[in-house]
Amino acid sequence: MLIATLTSALPIVVAAGPPAVGVLVLSPSSASLRVSESAAITTTGIISAVAPGSSIITVTVTGAGVGFTTHTTTATLNVSVTALPAALTSVSVTPTTAEQSVSQEITLTRFAVIGGPGVSTSYAFASSVLGVATVSSNGVVRAIAPGNALITVTAIGTGSGFTTTALTTISAITVSKRCARSR
Repeated sequence: MLIATLTSALPIVVAAGPPAVGVLVLSPSSASLRVSESAAITTTGIISAVAPGSSIITVTVTGAGVGFTTHTTTATLNVSVTALPAALTSVSVTPTTAEQSVSQEITLTRFAVIGGPGVSTSYAFASSVLGVATVSSNGVVRAIAPGNALITVTAIGTGSGFTTTALTTISAITVSKRCARSR
């Protein structure tokens, strides 16, 4: 996610009084801003972040109306666009491999490195072969029948001032009739 911040701003005030017919002219055009700058601007003056960097946006407003003198006001805005840091930087799970016997349960321990204070993390678990091993929403893996399954662990990090991040890792599970050890 990108944030556009006005680093300098000159207020544009259109003269008070009866409404005048106004024409908003933007320089440079929206197309050139999208291609070459860090911010894009619509013909109605809405600035959107496109890529990290800085842009100078010149806005010219011309107001005219019956009984009024045509008046043009120009303002230049400096816009700085910065990327938000990722909410999560890594995720891991232990054990990374496990051998279980039928009906045995193990609990996966998961750990995510957060991008800073205020980040909250949730986890989702899935088994590649439910007939071999199932996994609960808390990471408890239950061996069902002999075979191999991959348990996918997805960590989702969110927080104000951070880009929402989803990272995935796996744990390989082998189920046999009597083996019961993990690494």
